[in-house]
Amino acid sequence: MGHTDLVQTQNGDWWAVTLARRSINGHSILARETFLCPVRFEGDTPIFNAGVGRLPTEDTRPDLPWAPFPAKPVRDEFDSDRLDLEWNMLRTPQSEWYRLKNGMLTLQLTPNVLSELTNPSLLARRIEHLQFTACTKLRFSTEQPNEKAGMILYRSSQCHYQFLKTKDRLVLIKTVTGKETEVARVTFVGDEVVLKAKADRLHLQFFYGKSEESLKPIGTTQSMSVLSWETAEGFSGPYVGMYATGSDEASTATASFDWFEYRGE
Repeated sequence: MGHTDLVQTQNGDWWAVTLARRSINGHSILARETFLCPVRFEGDTPIFNAGVGRLPTEDTRPDLPWAPFPAKPVRDEFDSDRLDLEWNMLRTPQSEWYRLKNGMLTLQLTPNVLSELTNPSLLARRIEHLQFTACTKLRFSTEQPNEKAGMILYRSSQCHYQFLKTKDRLVLIKTVTGKETEVARVTFVGDEVVLKAKADRLHLQFFYGKSEESLKPIGTTQSMSVLSWETAEGFSGPYVGMYATGSDEASTATASFDWFEYRGE
């Protein structure tokens, strides 16, 4: 709990707006989140959550009108001429490696890879929920073994998952504190594939198929603890998104994405 501001409502109640992390079996999966905490004063001393002494996962909110932001569509169809605001890049781009055209997002493969402190061809959004699904449709064809594209779950250059299409394979790779391990690989024929990740607190499963209706799992259940603060550190939290790379080699290839869907549960 930290970076607290004290706020008094129009009803005269005092509340604290503060940052904190939620823990699951000793692992904080998400970034620091904003919490509300009731406050009462004893003289000039503020007492936070009197009688409890900590931030519970759920609590009664202030007795004020509910004014949520309008919900955004869970699926980005990439039919705009600019990226939506939730999409982030890693570090400062040194070249233009993406384009939006005809309802497609296309990434130019660059030599940069996730394990380096560079600007790879990566567009990702923050993971906001302990239970979520992320899914995308990829169009990618290559004859070169170094060229790869697909989905990533990322917390740092040293801790991430890669779910990538190569020439004739789908490969699931886990990197924990800099150690890279191939979790699974399957033969896959065709230029188009749907990739999906489903997280339920610490449990993480990846799926693939030629359509959304024909998805099947790849590899065994993985752990979101790879992306936790306790494993990867860092306040920025985990991301899920799209990635394309030439694996340290120059490339003229591109990878296109029809859509990307993120659904919190």
